Amino acid sequence: MDNHFLDYFDCIFKKDVFKGQNRREQIKIYLYKFAKTINNIAFELRNPSSHQAIMPYWTAVYCGNLIFMKDNFLFDFLNKVKPDFLK
Repeated sequence: MDNHFLDYFDCIFKKDVFKGQNRREQIKIYLYKFAKTINNIAFELRNPSSHQAIMPYWTAVYCGNLIFMKDNFLFDFLNKVKPDFLK
């Protein structure tokens, strides 16, 4: 991971979110998981094979759960950011 990118996120995340001596490593791991989750959500929402016909109930529930997961995921991310960076 680029050190400038990591420095930026070290600056914008609240100090109490990632504690300890390995804060930068915790941020790296979090950002990696963040990127993987975004990739998985995007793949599931764009996957044409799951949107070919009338959606069965379980697929509709799954898509709804993805939307809630996305909202919870983004809310969690924004809670880690210092308020000054949210303006």
